[in-house]
Amino acid sequence: MTKHEGQQAEKVLLRFPKNEYPYVATKPWHGSQRKVAEDDTSVTIELDVVINYELEQKILSWGDYVEVLRPETLRQAICNRIERAGNHYYVTK
Repeated sequence: MTKHEGQQAEKVLLRFPKNEYPYVATKPWHGSQRKVAEDDTSVTIELDVVINYELEQKILSWGDYVEVLRPETLRQAICNRIERAGNHYYVTK
């Protein structure tokens, strides 16, 4: 992922449904990717990456199959982008 001068990498935690994890494992998002937790329904990975537009686009491309757990700033940024996108599709009844 792209890194601009002066940007520092951060630890990013992402949670995926367990049935989607095999794809994430075989197509890693970054060389730092590692599995850090697993339960009956989900798998959590950690990435040590610079938070940038490219990362946000990758997360958004997974739709509801990914949840940003950390950092909170990235979680909020993704939430805001999804909210704004949803506003384009508001349907009146």
